Amino acid sequence: PSLMDNPGKLKGHSFVRNNDFISKMLDLDPGRHRVIENDWQEESTIAKLSNHLDILSRSPGIYPTEAITQFNPRKLKPFFSKLPQYSQINEQCIAPYFPPGSDVNLKRLAAKHQAKYMMSTSTITSLLSHLYYMIANFKSPHFSGLSKAYDNEPLKFMISQRKPNTVFLRQQRTEDKRQLYAIDSDAAFGEPSNTVLLKMGKYMEKMFTTDAEFFNDYFVLDLKTNKPRVELTEEMINDLRDEDYFRYM
Repeated sequence: PSLMDNPGKLKGHSFVRNNDFISKMLDLDPGRHRVIENDWQEESTIAKLSNHLDILSRSPGIYPTEAITQFNPRKLKPFFSKLPQYSQINEQCIAPYFPPGSDVNLKRLAAKHQAKYMMSTSTITSLLSHLYYMIANFKSPHFSGLSKAYDNEPLKFMISQRKPNTVFLRQQRTEDKRQLYAIDSDAAFGEPSNTVLLKMGKYMEKMFTTDAEFFNDYFVLDLKTNKPRVELTEEMINDLRDEDYFRYM
């Protein structure tokens, strides 16, 4: 039996079993929350599933890549079954990651709405995760749904998740001299292997939201020439980068 099963005392602390759920529904009444309008990006630029992958949103489930390929075998047969290597990424087409403190539009919106802090979800998530680990005493996640192959594996959060995280609180200059701070991740501790995975994630997003022929022509480098089939103009490169919604490190 654990200490939580029976009320008791240990070193002056009282332990009482509590069967009540501590979670509760979050009230999302629009009247209590201020919606910030995106005034510089069009809704039409939000990436949408392409290459018949939209069936996944209409009929959720597990689909073998062969099943998607059948919609257009001529175009899609090698597309989903063979992922281009990292060395074949045409990085000109993909916007780099950068800290929230370097985003001019984010700073403008924060100042406009008199916010005190500006950050990205990835920046603040690392801090909130460590708070959770401490509150839960590094309790392992629930892994009951995994196959037997994982029975002897360490079932806990990965080292990359549990390692220390640091952020910078950088004061920003605003025209009205308000206090505005940017919470930026410490990129100095970023592992090169993690950066590769981040870039591949953006690459795969383009793969799933761009027409297969356009993707192969512009985003994939030829192994022999190290160039794309069709060269992008500087204007097209800038347009592709401006459409990137997920760009914070």
